Amino acid sequence: MHILFTKEEIDKSRIINLSKKYKITHCPILISKKKNYSNIEFDKFEYLILTSSNSLKFLDFSKPLKKLQCYCVGDQTAKIARNIGFRKVISGGGNYNSLKNIFFNSVENKKKRILYLRGEFISHNLEKEFQNEGYNVTSVINYTSLINTDFSNQIVPIINNNENKTIFLYSRRSSDAFAKLILTNNLSNKCKLICLRVISENVLNPLKKIKWQNIRIFNIGDEEFCLD
Repeated sequence: MHILFTKEEIDKSRIINLSKKYKITHCPILISKKKNYSNIEFDKFEYLILTSSNSLKFLDFSKPLKKLQCYCVGDQTAKIARNIGFRKVISGGGNYNSLKNIFFNSVENKKKRILYLRGEFISHNLEKEFQNEGYNVTSVINYTSLINTDFSNQIVPIINNNENKTIFLYSRRSSDAFAKLILTNNLSNKCKLICLRVISENVLNPLKKIKWQNIRIFNIGDEEFCLD
């Protein structure tokens, strides 16, 4: 089986283990890029929320920052946060709703300030949802994501061949671009050989009209359990 990972940042140790059994291709659909942002007075915040490890990649670190209680969307982001030096890191288990529920259930004092570092494009308006619950949250955009101009050249030949494939998609923008690639290149008939893996129903929506071998929703970090 040929496995295609389309996320920019992946756990290399996991890929090495999978490559012993499967053919692996890593081709990001989106490429992240730093955005300029105003200086953040980290010592004025109590909590940090991260829904992507990209926010850490483009962050200027300081001692006050590392003292914040860090709530991460999943284990991979949490692992990176710990390696950087955050003292208290909590993982949301791989999806936004779990992260939100864990935070709501563990943080009772809604007056304490929350910093939400995020990308330019988001699937959930976390800031608004937290504010609706009475929390004092401020969002800062420190990166954006651009379509990888080379991903079509890499992915089309893979889809065109007749081997069984599993493709992992990690965002709505990725699935939009992937659906457009398939339809533009008349590859719908080839998708019957593809096992599609997505992180949410929202990511699946642009691809529902295409017939796949099978479809499964997964949590980031659990990819190896979704290969059957």
